[in-house]
Amino acid sequence: MKNTSLCLIAAALLIAGCTMHRIDIQQGNIITPEMLQALKVGMNREQVRLVMGTPLIIDSFDENRWVYLYSMQRAGKPLERRHVIVEFADGRVAKISNSE
Repeated sequence: MKNTSLCLIAAALLIAGCTMHRIDIQQGNIITPEMLQALKVGMNREQVRLVMGTPLIIDSFDENRWVYLYSMQRAGKPLERRHVIVEFADGRVAKISNSE
């Protein structure tokens, strides 16, 4: 009887210890609705950096294209992804492409 009780307690502790805690995983540039609202056609590169931060990708074949990527994986929820592409012409924002 004593061995059975010890085995049950040990099994319960093992099962309780095996539950996994999942953390939220955030990658890339945080992109908020306020940032997107502040981003405007006609802004210069420095103004874009002040609003959006440093781009995750500056296209090596076209330095007039900045890419901002963001992903968030919350425990038990679908992967959330966003991207914003800012294209410049003559040093000013000419086009903004947004995944939302």
